[in-house]
Amino acid sequence: EAAGGGMVFLPSGSYYVSAFFTMDSPNVTLYGAGASSRIIATTGSGAFVCKTSAANLKIKDIAFVGGVSTELAAANECISMLSGTENIEISGCLFTGTDATHGFNVQIRGHSGCINPRIVNNHFERVIGTNSGYGYGIQIASVAGGVIEGNVGIQSTTQGRHHVYLSATCSDIAVAANRFKGGVSAMITCYSATTAGKRLAITGNVLDGLGTGGGTGGAIELIGPMESCTVVGNAIHDSDGYGVKLEGGTAGECMYNIVTGNTITAPDLGGIYVRGAEYTVIQGN
Repeated sequence: EAAGGGMVFLPSGSYYVSAFFTMDSPNVTLYGAGASSRIIATTGSGAFVCKTSAANLKIKDIAFVGGVSTELAAANECISMLSGTENIEISGCLFTGTDATHGFNVQIRGHSGCINPRIVNNHFERVIGTNSGYGYGIQIASVAGGVIEGNVGIQSTTQGRHHVYLSATCSDIAVAANRFKGGVSAMITCYSATTAGKRLAITGNVLDGLGTGGGTGGAIELIGPMESCTVVGNAIHDSDGYGVKLEGGTAGECMYNIVTGNTITAPDLGGIYVRGAEYTVIQGN
C-alpha cells in the first residue's frame, strides 16, 4: 500500500474465509495458480467474500468456492465491486460451490459508481437462487463502460436466474463471445425502469438451453427505455421463451437498436419479439 500497489500470490491450496476481505488500495494484483488456489467461503462470510473500491485492481487465476444453499436475506455476493472501483480486471477465475447444491447467490456484482470493469475468461457455475436479486453470474447496475468477454457459464434449469444482468443506467458495455447454458430466466438481460441504458453491445455469444422458467422472456432481452444497443452475431438454441426480446416500458420505448446476423434455433415462442420499440433495425437473422 505504501508503495502504491503490489502483487499478492496465493499458491495452490485451500484458503478459508469467515468474513469478507477488502481491496481498497490501487494497483494491487491478487492472483493464484489457477483452480488449485481455492478461496473457500464458509457460511460465516455472510453477504460478501471480497469487496473492491480502488482503481487498477486485478483478480486472476483463483477458484472462489461458495457454501450457500439458499437465498440469504441479504444476497451473498462473491466479488462486490463498489463505488470507487475503476478499471478492475477479473480474469481466469472459477466461481463454483462446495458441491452441486451450494455456491453463491451472486458471483460478481458491480454497484453504482464502479467504472469500466473487465470480466474476461472466467468460468461460472453453481449459482444459487431464482428470485429477483438472486441467481446472477454477473450483475451490473449503473456502471459506465466495461467488457464481459470470453466467459463460460453453466446453470441448471432449476437454479440460476441470469448469466449477465445489466440494469439501470448502464452504458458502453460490451458482452461478447461468451458461452452460456441453462438458467431459469433470460440469459443476458439489459433492463431499465427509468433512465435509458445506452450503447450496450451484445455480440458473438453462444446461448443454449434457457430453462422452463423462461416463460415469455427471451434468451437476450432489452427491456425498458434502452437506446442505441446492438444484438449482433449471437447463436441462440432451445430457448423456452423467445430468442431475442425487445420491449419498451412505462418510462419510454426501446429506440435506435439493431438486431442483425443472429442465428436462433428451436425457440418455444418465437425468434424475435418486439413491442414498444421505435427506429429499430432487424435484419439478416
